[in-house]
Amino acid sequence: MKMTIELGIEQEQEQTTQQELIHNLEYNLDVISDITRTLYEDDQRLVPEIAEIFMNSNPELNEERLKKTLQFAKELHIGQYRDSGHPSVVHSYHTGFILAEWKLKKDAEDAVITGTLHDCIEDSPDPDRILLQIYEEFGVTNMTAVAALSKNYLKNQQNVTQEDREMYLRIKLFADEYALGFINHVKVADNIANLYTKQYMKPQNGMTAEQRQQRFRRTSEKYVLPLAREIDRSGTLEMCVAPYIQELIAR
Repeated sequence: MKMTIELGIEQEQEQTTQQELIHNLEYNLDVISDITRTLYEDDQRLVPEIAEIFMNSNPELNEERLKKTLQFAKELHIGQYRDSGHPSVVHSYHTGFILAEWKLKKDAEDAVITGTLHDCIEDSPDPDRILLQIYEEFGVTNMTAVAALSKNYLKNQQNVTQEDREMYLRIKLFADEYALGFINHVKVADNIANLYTKQYMKPQNGMTAEQRQQRFRRTSEKYVLPLAREIDRSGTLEMCVAPYIQELIAR
C-alpha cells in the first residue's frame, strides 16, 4: 500500500514538472514572438533581447556565437512573413530557443545553431552560397546538419546533376555516420514550433486553413511523434516531448 502511495506521489510530481516545463517554454515562445514583431526593424535591440532570453534559459551557450547566429538568421529571412503576420525569422528563433531550453548534454550549442538556421536554405535561390557561409561562420558540423535537414535543398537548385545528388546523399550519410544525434532533436523542436502556431495557418493551394492544419497534424503524428518517443526513451531531456506533441496535435 505504501509503495502504491509513493508511486502515485512520484507520478503526480512528474506531471507537475511536465506542466511547469511546458508553461515556461510557451511563455518564452510568446515573449519571443512579441519582441520579434515589435523590434524587427530595430537592428540595435532585436538580437540582444532575443539572445538574453536564450542565455537566461541556457547560460552555458556562447553568447557572441549565439548573437551571430540570430543575426545571420534574420538577414536570410528579410522581407518574409508567416501567416500570423510575424516576421518569418520568429520560427527560427522559436526552434532555436526550444533547443536551448532543452539543454542537451551533448552538442547543445551546435543544436541551437542548427535549429536557428535549419530553414535558411529551403527558400533560397542560391543554397550553395548560404551553405558555404554557414560553413565559414559556424563550421562543418552545422553546415552538414542544415543541409541534411533541408528536404528542399536539391529541389531549389537549377540544373541538378547526378554529382549534386550524390554529394547531398554523402552529406546525409556523413550526418548519420558521425552520430549528429541532435538532428532528431532539431526536427522535433521545429515540429513543436510549427504545431504551437498552427492556428495561424491560412488557406493555401486550394486547401482551407482547417485542411492545412489537419494535414500537418497527420504528418506530425506519422513522422515526428516516433522521433519524439525515441528521444523520450533516451532520457536526454527533462521534458517528455512525445506527450507534449500529442497535446499540441489535439489542441
